Amino acid sequence: MRQLIASVLAVILSAAVFGTGYVVAQQIERTSADDAPTRLASQVAAELSSGSTQTVDAAAPVDLGRSLAPFVVVVDRSGAVTDGTATLDGTAPALPAGVIASTRAAGRDAVTWQPRDGLRFATVEVAVGSHVVIAGQSLAPSERATDKLLALIAAAWFVTALVAVGGIYLSAAWAKVLRAR
Repeated sequence: MRQLIASVLAVILSAAVFGTGYVVAQQIERTSADDAPTRLASQVAAELSSGSTQTVDAAAPVDLGRSLAPFVVVVDRSGAVTDGTATLDGTAPALPAGVIASTRAAGRDAVTWQPRDGLRFATVEVAVGSHVVIAGQSLAPSERATDKLLALIAAAWFVTALVAVGGIYLSAAWAKVLRAR
């Protein structure tokens, strides 16, 4: 009975440790996906506040359905797209009005945007004057990395739990042999 209780506790403890490790690593991976959009949004916002859009003008178009490249969209006071590099199905993407309103109120926002199934983007929004700059990039590489990480951590947890449980039962058997002498 002691071995069973110790085994259950070892499995639970190892699951908690490996699960916590996965959550921390997944969050680091997800938040780092905001880095490129943050740089792009701040660059375009700085240019826009000085009356320029060099970065947007120089950037190649980004088809959100096919490309993993960072993109930028600028919307005006009414929420209409005035400039940008992103297209989705051949037109400028319709961004969530609530995110734009939140950005106007707070000055900055960062959200995960899913315009349709299978397309998820890390986006950073910056308010500048009467405009909002939205920059983003696909989460596909980040999500593939966290899927691989989950498989590795699950395998490591399984081996650790197996070794711990095996060790508990082997030590109990060894103690029984030593007592019998």
